[in-house]
Amino acid sequence: MAVHAPTKRTHAPSRRTAGNQPAPGGPPGRLALRRLFSPRKLWRQARTTLKGGFVLLAVCIGLLALTQTLLVAQLFQHALDDLNTISRDSIPSVNAAQALAQYIEDIDAKAADYLATAGFTSQEPCAIPGIDIPGLTLTVHDCDDRTIAAEITLANQQLDLAAHNVTYPGERTAIERIELGLQVYLSDIRLMQYEYGLADSKTNPSDPHLVQAYASYQVAGITLHQAIFPPNTGEVSSVPTLSESDVPACVLDGRTIPGPSWPLGSLEENIGCLNSINRIQLDAAYADATTFLGISAAIILGSCLLLCGFLLLVFWRMVKVTHRVINPGLGLAALVGVIFCFGTILFAAHLAGPHGTFAQIAVDSYGSVYESAQLERDVTTANADESRWLIAVEFGDQESMARWQQDWLNDVKQVNDLLNTAFANQPHPEDAKNLKDIQANWDRFYQIDEQVRLAANNTANPNRVIDAERLSTGDSNTAVAAFTQAAEQLGTVNQGYYNQALTSTRDTLTRTILLSYLLFPLIGLAAVWGIAYRLKEF
Repeated sequence: MAVHAPTKRTHAPSRRTAGNQPAPGGPPGRLALRRLFSPRKLWRQARTTLKGGFVLLAVCIGLLALTQTLLVAQLFQHALDDLNTISRDSIPSVNAAQALAQYIEDIDAKAADYLATAGFTSQEPCAIPGIDIPGLTLTVHDCDDRTIAAEITLANQQLDLAAHNVTYPGERTAIERIELGLQVYLSDIRLMQYEYGLADSKTNPSDPHLVQAYASYQVAGITLHQAIFPPNTGEVSSVPTLSESDVPACVLDGRTIPGPSWPLGSLEENIGCLNSINRIQLDAAYADATTFLGISAAIILGSCLLLCGFLLLVFWRMVKVTHRVINPGLGLAALVGVIFCFGTILFAAHLAGPHGTFAQIAVDSYGSVYESAQLERDVTTANADESRWLIAVEFGDQESMARWQQDWLNDVKQVNDLLNTAFANQPHPEDAKNLKDIQANWDRFYQIDEQVRLAANNTANPNRVIDAERLSTGDSNTAVAAFTQAAEQLGTVNQGYYNQALTSTRDTLTRTILLSYLLFPLIGLAAVWGIAYRLKEF
């Protein structure tokens, strides 16, 4: 019987050909990657194999890094949007409205002095707003004439700035009404100047043309203080057609004026409502930013703790399994993650809170800028009320005398309240000196105003009005100019701090957003690479 040699047993060829096999130590192929990261297979391997567990951890780190990217970037983008609302959309219009109000009040004061100072023939130093002419001397009347022309130009410039920064509902309506009101007001001021030029005796209040000039000044005052077109005037535009249907309410001097009503008001009221609309949006953006940033800091803290904790846990697990401390990918991911997360948490916390960066920008620095502008506006209004009262005295207008006396008292209260607020809010060391100068010049103006009124009411003196006008256009205006200069200095100092904080915060927010889009994905990729690098050894 023949004995056959045992045959060599062979295995069936594998379906995985040599072409599908990854090169030793090389990266897996595309097909292998799809199989490796198949959700069903991944979950089965994660439960049954050590390698599968690490693959699942790598996927989780990648997802956490992606989530952290979107979360941190969007939170800081929200903060940047609020900052832009405050600095770009609201503040320029608030500043324009305040400057516009101050220019118009000073125009009205100078118009009153224009009528009352024809008898002043001496040349005095004259400073024209916006025009630097060293050593310029003019009569008070001619200086007032030049000042009115210059401030009309400056007022139009501020109105143009506001018109090019319309952002919120109601702003367009306010701008349109201010433009119309300014045209009506200035037409009556020019008529006043025309009638004054026709007067035979420019120092005689009974001259018919001077009487007509004063009447034109009063009509201009109605536009400025009461209504752009009062009811029953027969003007077609007394009931305006508004270009906006969603005009919001306006908060002015503690009063809330409904949206359909305030456009029917005076030039002053419409300027105040332009200010109010933007100030409300500024305050809302600040409130949203501080509230949101407080929540954001907590969210970023939690998400960073989760990501960094997961990275450190995987790093420790990998060291324990492989007995190798050095893992370039995981080590770098953990180090960068901890540092960047710690930095973003500190930055978010630094932005939020009553003493955070947003508070320094919107409350401390800009709050002082706003207060200094209000002080300038209110002292200018008080000075204008003094001039309006004096011209009423000259023309024997008892009703206007009583009105402007009461308005002056209201302005005095507003200035005193603002000074109390400003003294309580001194965020910077330079503020103390500027506020001291403001207070000293305010006290001086108040004392001179008492002298002005005593002189004007001295019926025993036939030149009582002229003497009072000399005090008003001389020492009183000098005190107001010194007050305004000190207030401008206060505003300039705080504007510098505001600009510095704004630029720094905006740059840091932009940089943090870009770094979030860059670093968190790199952290995830580095961690995944570090895990994959060690998985080759399994």
